[in-house]
Amino acid sequence: MEYLFFYAVFALIFSLIIGSISQNKGRGFAVGFVSSLLLTPVIGIVIVLVMSPDKEKVSELLKLRDEEKQKYLQSQKTRIEINPERLKIKKMMVFTSLSIFLVLSIIILLLLAR
Repeated sequence: MEYLFFYAVFALIFSLIIGSISQNKGRGFAVGFVSSLLLTPVIGIVIVLVMSPDKEKVSELLKLRDEEKQKYLQSQKTRIEINPERLKIKKMMVFTSLSIFLVLSIIILLLLAR
């Protein structure tokens, strides 16, 4: 009975992975997931690896990923351009912290020297 539970968990996890591989090939998540779940993950991975990728869907996925990457990079660029004042404040905080540390170190050294 325990083995059945572990096999079910194993089959579910690997079916999710196989579904993801199928989706990356442009065939859809459900094709890989259902085939591996119904026919066992070993046969499912063989089916998904043998399937030829759908070139149109793969090119669309790559375009979407490139567009998302460009949007992310643009947002990071905008974020950096908007906050130069924040950078100045951080530098001032670091300088102030170092100054306080140095002053306290000198005071401690002077007290220890007595």
